[in-house]
Amino acid sequence: MTTNTLKVKKRSLFLLITYSVLIVALMVRIGYYQIVMGEEYSKMAYEKQTRSRIINPKRGTIYDRNGKELAISASVETISVNPQDFKDKMKDTPEKIDEIANELGRILEMDPQVVRDRLTSNAVWSFIKRKVDKEIGAQVREYLLEKGITSIYVDEDSKRFYPNGTLAAHVLGFTGDDEQGLNGIEKTFDKELKGQSGMVMSEFDAGGRQVKYSPETYVEPVNGYDLYLTIDETIQYFTEKALEKAMLDYNLKRGAAAIVMDPKT
Repeated sequence: MTTNTLKVKKRSLFLLITYSVLIVALMVRIGYYQIVMGEEYSKMAYEKQTRSRIINPKRGTIYDRNGKELAISASVETISVNPQDFKDKMKDTPEKIDEIANELGRILEMDPQVVRDRLTSNAVWSFIKRKVDKEIGAQVREYLLEKGITSIYVDEDSKRFYPNGTLAAHVLGFTGDDEQGLNGIEKTFDKELKGQSGMVMSEFDAGGRQVKYSPETYVEPVNGYDLYLTIDETIQYFTEKALEKAMLDYNLKRGAAAIVMDPKT
């Protein structure tokens, strides 16, 4: 065996071992990603490809001790848009953007330029207008259906109302834009009142455009629990009126407080 032949065989053996090690290392790496990290990467891929529109549940009603409503939630609608998907579908007919913005502005009583800015923003998701009356939402839905626009959405929502105005406001508190309790009973019992949000899940590509013909998955929201207080609406009303009169009559600039008791006891 010549020296050159021996060198060739050594070199071939070295390359064979090197390739074998690389293949084994590659297989181990692939196995690590598929078996050990597979679930985590699948979850990440799902989150990247799926977008959810949140459906707010109906917040629980707050009653007085006699079952009279002190705080209620009414059904309303929220109008939102996927700007990337919208712009992609309008790229061949850009003149329609102004037409859509003008019509939505008319229905929603908004400045058409504001609507246009939200339709064409660079955000992943944009609210056009939140918590509009059901009748307005129905008009928007009818218009979108007539024009075949699929990247603007009209979704269920709820809005908090206090039928008696400011009655017992210091006790009831209030909620924020997302129906979360910020003060008073609304905050203390927020977990029980708020319920669980639902969602509409859709598939999107890397450019943020909804995948054609992909089905939407609807998860029903769970409404919050109702809450009964020991407050009596009628007694509360007359007590607050008496306090207001006392503050005026005696010039009580620092406010006043009252306790209602049963005289018989």
